[in-house]
Amino acid sequence: MTTNPYEASPASPGPSQTRRSRLKSPLLWFPVGFLTAWTIWTIWNYVAYSPKDYSRGLSEEVREASEWLKNAKARRVGQFTIIAASDPKTASAKIYPTKPNHKPSVEYEDTDSDGDADLLVVSDGKRAFSFAIADEAFQSYSFSPDAFSPNEASYDDLDMDGHFDVRWGPGRRMALMVDAEWRELIPEGGGKGYVEIDGKRHAAEYVNGNWRIEPTADAKD
Repeated sequence: MTTNPYEASPASPGPSQTRRSRLKSPLLWFPVGFLTAWTIWTIWNYVAYSPKDYSRGLSEEVREASEWLKNAKARRVGQFTIIAASDPKTASAKIYPTKPNHKPSVEYEDTDSDGDADLLVVSDGKRAFSFAIADEAFQSYSFSPDAFSPNEASYDDLDMDGHFDVRWGPGRRMALMVDAEWRELIPEGGGKGYVEIDGKRHAAEYVNGNWRIEPTADAKD
């Protein structure tokens, strides 16, 4: 039996073995923690950024007009949220402030999925300006004082001259601006109709994106 107090017992580990065992724990837990964090991040990223139906809560008319919103992706960029069509061939998107009330919003509509926006809509949730786009330029614009009210009228400037040419509503009524006055249009089908001025009918026809009206006597003079 040994009586040397400085001699290590064969069954007890030495100082170097103890240090090695202590180093193994952090080296083992680091890859485990990294894989766990990466797995959680991957699942969260897939759930957060996968296509969703962002048209819920909107009126049926808006849902039908913005079909791409039913399968779209969203991202937060700084203080803004961007919702874009999941189809890369469709250049439709909606941008709005993330806080505090998501207004105003800017929306791009690619109605024919050709990769180019055909319509630009700027809205504060009630009033809305809509700009028709073709050949990389604005072709016409519309203004709606209350875009979601069926009893409210909207106005179109078809030739971008700064003056409204057509009034839609209230209801299904339609009027044309003639001699600085609104004249109700009576449709006859096929892009044709007429307006009454001083009790006389004047033919109207929709040609090349605008309404052409038979000149009045004042206009002929």
